[in-house]
Formats: sequence, C-alpha cells, structure tokens
Amino acid sequence: DGTVLWTVQQVTPPGAQEPETLVARTVIGDIDQALQAAMDVTDAYRIAGMGVGGLPALLAALERSMTFEAVRDMEEEGHTFTVIQGRWNDEYMERMTGGNPDAQLPEFLPDHVRVYFDTQTLFPTRILYLRRTRPEATTFVALLSLEFSDIVLDGPVDDELFQYTPGPNVEVRDR
Repeated sequence: DGTVLWTVQQVTPPGAQEPETLVARTVIGDIDQALQAAMDVTDAYRIAGMGVGGLPALLAALERSMTFEAVRDMEEEGHTFTVIQGRWNDEYMERMTGGNPDAQLPEFLPDHVRVYFDTQTLFPTRILYLRRTRPEATTFVALLSLEFSDIVLDGPVDDELFQYTPGPNVEVRDR
C-alpha cells in the first residue's frame, strides 16, 4: 500500500545446509522525510529514486534521464504497438562518464531503452534496456527485459494482497 516496503531474502550462509530467511522492514514515510530534508527535488523524482513508485515512477525516471528519438508503430502477434526508443540525455551521460566525452559506459549499463505501448490501452507492455554489441554497431542486445502479460486495467484488487506477515521465528530488521 506504499507505506512499508518488506524485503525478503533467502541466503545460505557458507557451510550451512538450509537457507536462512532475512526480512527487512522499511517505512517509506521515514525515508521520504529524510530525502525531502536533504534534497530539493520533485515528489516523482524522490519516489522513483526509492524504487517504490511502481510503473509510473519507472516511466517518470525514464522520461527524466532519457532523450527519446525514435517512434514507430509495429504489429506483433495481432497486437499493434507504438514503440519509442531513447538514449541517455546529456546530463545523465555527463554524470555517468565524469564529463569525459570519450568514456565508455560500463558493460552492465544500457545505451538505450525501448518501450512498447499497446496502442489500444497505452499500457507499456514491454521495456527493453539495450546495449550496443560494439561501440560502432547499430545492433543491440537486451540487458534486461520487463514484460507484462495478463494485464487487467482497473480491476478489483483485494487489500489482503498488500499485507505481509513474517513467518514464525523470523527476525525482522528495521531499515
């Protein structure tokens, strides 16, 4: 519900036979207050930076950090999509390269992003983070693909889906 972020990890310590469950609890309001006090940025930027704003915050972050240059329509498996492609904007490239125009991004960072919007619903059904195969190449490989399926818009959602209760004998660490 946007008030508490629960993080659950299964970790097998060295030499252990069974994984250990680590549970952390983060109160979003506390983090937001600290960020508001420390940074002069918009609400959308803070929420996206915390990684808890969901798809709207992700799209806002892409809009803020990318320059979208290519738009095209395409059809795939009977669906029509509007596809936009962008690259890092000058401000972000300068930050990531330290202002060196000849510097290359680390291999784990994408060069471009491509977003596929369903033309009927305008829902972003696919987001690809792309990397050139070589600096001079015109082809890309996907470093990460986010794909949404079985999408239901404005359907009922049970509040219980947003409740989490740690299991018995699980120590919760507040962050």
